[in-house]
Amino acid sequence: MTRKVADVKCPKCGSKTFTLMDFTLMSNERYVENGVWDNDTQINPCEMTGKVLANCHNESCKHTWRLRNVGQVTDFEEITE
Repeated sequence: MTRKVADVKCPKCGSKTFTLMDFTLMSNERYVENGVWDNDTQINPCEMTGKVLANCHNESCKHTWRLRNVGQVTDFEEITE
């Protein structure tokens, strides 16, 4: 589900001025048999997990929160168009 950045606001003060940061983790999986790489398998990306945090710029707030249903900043519609 793609979201619009215009719909995001600080849950504490309601400000729409913030910084977004994403933290993405990608794991790779490869089979090892008896201490030796299995030449028939390839390095394949497994699940990609991530989270997006926002920092409010309102001087009296400075709240940090995690955005739900967003795995990275590029999930926002305006960035991917």
